[in-house]
Formats: sequence, structure tokens, C-alpha cells
Amino acid sequence: MGFMLLDEKNPFDNELTYALDAGAGGVRAPFWYLGGNFRELGAPTDKLAAAGFEVIANAQPMPPGPPGDYSQYKRKLRALVESKKETVRYWQIGNEPDLAWTLRGYGADDYVNFFVESESVIREACPDCRIALAGISNQYDSSSGNYEFYRQVLEGIRKRSPSERPFEVFDVHLYTDDGDYGRAARAVADYRRLLSEAGFGYDIEFVSTEVGTYSGKPKSASKNLPFQSEEFQAKMLVKLYTELFSAGVTKAFWTNVINVNKFGVEGQEGGFFDLVGLVYNGNGSYDRGNNIACGTKKQAYTAYKNLASKIRGKTKCETVAENVYKFSKGDEVVYVAWNDAGGRLPPEVSGRVLVTDYAGNQKVKETETITLDDNPIFIEKQ
Repeated sequence: MGFMLLDEKNPFDNELTYALDAGAGGVRAPFWYLGGNFRELGAPTDKLAAAGFEVIANAQPMPPGPPGDYSQYKRKLRALVESKKETVRYWQIGNEPDLAWTLRGYGADDYVNFFVESESVIREACPDCRIALAGISNQYDSSSGNYEFYRQVLEGIRKRSPSERPFEVFDVHLYTDDGDYGRAARAVADYRRLLSEAGFGYDIEFVSTEVGTYSGKPKSASKNLPFQSEEFQAKMLVKLYTELFSAGVTKAFWTNVINVNKFGVEGQEGGFFDLVGLVYNGNGSYDRGNNIACGTKKQAYTAYKNLASKIRGKTKCETVAENVYKFSKGDEVVYVAWNDAGGRLPPEVSGRVLVTDYAGNQKVKETETITLDDNPIFIEKQ
């Protein structure tokens, strides 16, 4: 578990402090190629590594699109990768080209060329680093256009890359506005099928460097987004993470620790991405309108912290029954369970157990007395 971006000093508060307290273990670190040089936007990777974070570096030109001079770009990329060998083992090439590049008139072939040129440099500069394909845009849902773009990208990479395994990592982006947490597992299944159909039959690691949903009611010029309470966001956080891990995702990064301000495609105050964070910044229109002070933690912050503490170190996730999941490593076992329609635990989970809800409240119970509802709980045998 981690976050998409951590700043060394956020304008509203220190994100590193919150992330460490919440139990995050990873971060996507953006490196923008701007004006002929790479610019490290987030907290320095050496500081992140020293704090125990696993870093997925994201190298992308800004504004989105192919660099004007590939020779210079490749020299700069080589120097960057070599300088980060001790702190970065994952390199992601670009981000959401099906959205960011196409808005500027570039097509799949442009991204394929960018990927192949970047891949060769990274392979030479750091042979044991893992390369991640740019994440596919998936705000709320992926249209046929998104999939067709990536189908062309995958076919192009297969034909042009000199490597038998051009990338080792595929990035699933997932944002929701309707409570459909099951979309997480469906998205992973869709992308696995897309990779298989394009001829990528080898073992590929799935990560999610962008996942999130909001609390409050975002402003939107294009869509009437519903109000979502803090409680709803907290429950969805646990469910989205659990569904992603059960589908085989190894790392999942919530978009923001702290609410941002005036972020996103529409760039308006109080939009979707302004409300995805786990801590209020006190500066946005929603915060001011509800007299919420800077640094106030949402219920989702507590849910994140409890989930991270319960599943930390557990490398296996199995589906025991519908919406009942078993996280384990050896004899260490915790179950995450809920049932939106109400129900009982399966026979595998029996006896005297410690039940912890997403808010951290704990009680020892006999499993036959537990009735599941839409509130996710953590269950540990006593």
C-alpha cells in the first residue's frame, strides 16, 4: 500500500509524516522531462528509500507527447536511471497516454516509439530494474476507445521492441463514483485478457499506482457526481484495496494523502481529485464551507491505517467466499469480510475471533454470532 505522490513539504502539511503514520510502504515518484531536463517533482527518492518506501519512478515528457529531441532525451534518461540505481528498481514509461497524449493529437504509434526508445535506455542503464507500461486511463470506466488505443500500443510494442519481455509490470488505474468496488477485479481481468490477446503470455506483475474515491460532493462540468460521506469513502477504500489484492495486484497506491486544490482535467476548485485525499487541507471550498480545519483526518485515513496494519507482510490473498478474503503468510492470518446484503461467515472461519472494524473498534466474538453487513471487518482467530 502506498500513495501516488509524496512531497517533501506539502504546502498544507508534511505528507511524509502522514504516509508513514498511516503505514504506507510505496510511492509513485514523478520525473517530468521539461525544458530538456528531468525534474523530480515529489520527495527525493533517496529520502523516500531511507524512510522505507518502495519507489515506482514515472518518467514522462511534459507537456504530454514525444520529446522534441530523442537523442538529448535518451542521454538525460540514462543519467537519471544510473543516478537512481540505489533507490529505484521500478521505472514506468509515461502515464495514461490514451488520455494525456491523445488530447494533444498524438496516437498509439507515438507512444510506442517513446516506449521502445525509453525501454532500451533503461535496460542498459539498469539491467535488473523492472519496467512498467504506462497506466491506462480509467476514470470511472474504460471506454472501447481506451482499450483499442492500448491494443494498438501492445501490438506495436510486440513488433518493435527487441526484448522478449518488453515490460514486467502493468498498471491499473481505478477511480469510482458509484460504489461499484467490484469494478476493481473486473478491470484486472479485462487487462489480463487484453495482454493475452496481444501475445503477452509471460508472467506480468499487476500494480495500481492510482486508485481512489472521494468524500463530499465534487463539482463537475461534465457529470453530476453524487455526495459520498466520509464513512462511505472509508468503506470503499477497504473494499477497493481488498478487491485489487484478491485479483492479483501486488501494490496499490491511493491517489493523495492530503486533499489537493484546483487539480484535475477541469482544473476547478472542489473537483473530484480535490476530495480524494485522506486528510483535509483546510483550503478548498468544501473544507471552508464546512469549517474543516487543515490537518483534519478523514475516516478513510483511519481505515487505511487499520487495513495496512492488518495485512502488512502477508503475501498471499485468497477468496474464501463472496466478499470474504484471507490474507496470510505462514501461520499469520487475517480475514477481511463484508456482505452488502447481510450474511454469515463461511465454515472455514470459525471459533473465537478478534473482530476489528474499519474504524479500529475491537471485540472478541464467537463466529456464529457475527452477522456481516456492508461494513468491512478484520477477523483474527484467537
